Amino acid sequence: MTIDPTFLLVRDRTKARGANDPLVDRCVLGTVGRNGDAALRTLVLRDIDDRLALFYSRSSAKHAELLNRGLQGSLLVFLPSIGIQYRIEAQFEDIPKSVIELHWQLKPGAAKRMDSIYERHPQSTVIDDCAAFETLFAATAPPRKSPPNGAGVFVIPELVERLELRSDPRMHDRKLYKRQGDDWHVQQLVP
Repeated sequence: MTIDPTFLLVRDRTKARGANDPLVDRCVLGTVGRNGDAALRTLVLRDIDDRLALFYSRSSAKHAELLNRGLQGSLLVFLPSIGIQYRIEAQFEDIPKSVIELHWQLKPGAAKRMDSIYERHPQSTVIDDCAAFETLFAATAPPRKSPPNGAGVFVIPELVERLELRSDPRMHDRKLYKRQGDDWHVQQLVP
């Protein structure tokens, strides 16, 4: 049995937090857009009960894209402070509404306001200009509970590639982990 790469990711993120890494709680989500093109966006990567999770609005394109692919997608996590990158092919599992509500309460007020705005103006809709959005934002009070469009998924890694960048480029360490049932199979890759 090989070590679970999600354990390595948790360990590496803890180390990166200690180094005040500005990207430690960020990831890039890759999905397939409506035209079949790659669609990428940066999201907050959260830890919930020893699992990785993403939260977003059901009005966002990413929600539809995940649904269209049977809740499959890719994540990229880069921790520049420690020189480690993870590429993850994953399945996603809906987070129960009760868990979304609990964690939504921990969001800062500005993020709660954005969730309220998404209820009336879905994410990525056109607005006149930045000043119009600032006016809309200022006029929106943070709601007391998670709006109906609040959604989230747990990340279930199936394939994980871990690249440890070292100062000597010839000595990078790159491994590929493949889930096989409850175990993981690892292969060393040429960096």
